[in-house]
Amino acid sequence: TNVNEFLWADSSGNLSGRLVMYYNSGSLQVTGAGGAGSTTASITFVAGQWYHVAATRDSSNNQRLFVNGALLATATSTNNYSQNGFAVARSASLNGYITDVRLVKGTAVYTAAFTPPTAPLTATQSANTNGNPSAAITGSATSLLLNYTNAGIYDATSKNDLETVDGAKISTAISAKWGSGCMAFDGTGDYLFLPSSNILELGSGDYTIEFWLYATSLSGSFSGVIDTRTSAGVSTNGFYIYFSTSQLIFAANGSSIVTYSSFPTGVWKYVAITRSGSATNNTKLFIDGTQQSQGTNTTNFTQTSRFVVGTTYPLTGDYLNGYLQDLRITKGVARTITASPTSAFPIQ
Repeated sequence: TNVNEFLWADSSGNLSGRLVMYYNSGSLQVTGAGGAGSTTASITFVAGQWYHVAATRDSSNNQRLFVNGALLATATSTNNYSQNGFAVARSASLNGYITDVRLVKGTAVYTAAFTPPTAPLTATQSANTNGNPSAAITGSATSLLLNYTNAGIYDATSKNDLETVDGAKISTAISAKWGSGCMAFDGTGDYLFLPSSNILELGSGDYTIEFWLYATSLSGSFSGVIDTRTSAGVSTNGFYIYFSTSQLIFAANGSSIVTYSSFPTGVWKYVAITRSGSATNNTKLFIDGTQQSQGTNTTNFTQTSRFVVGTTYPLTGDYLNGYLQDLRITKGVARTITASPTSAFPIQ
């Protein structure tokens, strides 16, 4: 918009020692009192996408501004930033989302173009982790860290903002497939929700949908795993994955495409669905690396309105009772599935 939207600002009233960052119509700025030591970058943020933003100052007073790891601006700043109050998205309010806010005193973590972090930030780190290249952070140098890992469910590609509804959470109630926790759904109203986004618009080409699933109970008539439809009935632009009692079904346009007839409970299973080309039987379903079903589908999946995990649209029932881990969707690639993965999915 044409107004300042502050990412961070001073809340103490100490205007002479303040450090602020704000965005206004194609300009991102880090500045001190009265514009002193201002570092300004030209960039147009697109609504509905995540960006990694970093501002650093080194011992030579070089103040740098990075977006998605790219160095966009450098200026000299000798300001004494002495504010004792700090506000996120305040002053001129920000309309959006922020995560992984970290303030590090005494270390310029980034001094050149870098690959942005792909996981929640930490208070301390070795060199070249949480960004590469990046400096090591030791001791109590980190003054503030808002990484929201208590929620525990995040998109490792940093492209999507998932909202948890009615208690969907990370759980250690069962042994996770990898690591210390997994997504838990209790069958009574929990689900994850991705609002409007074109990131998951799979189109008419190849794709791979894969995840680990531990079903606790499949006694109900239906339980949803993933649903991208824009209406409860037949929808021509979205797919949905669900259980009809113990049968796992991948469907579109109101018709089943591939199925697995008897999904077990109480055990982790690796599920993969791929589409390759447009010929007959271009869509396949794999369980633990073994093909179980094949069918034909050439739907142009163009939905951009919603993406839900743990239920079906319209979000009023058909809740999943079980656990999910390592949900990965790849657009443009039908991955070769020959066995269950032996470690957590990489991003690529």
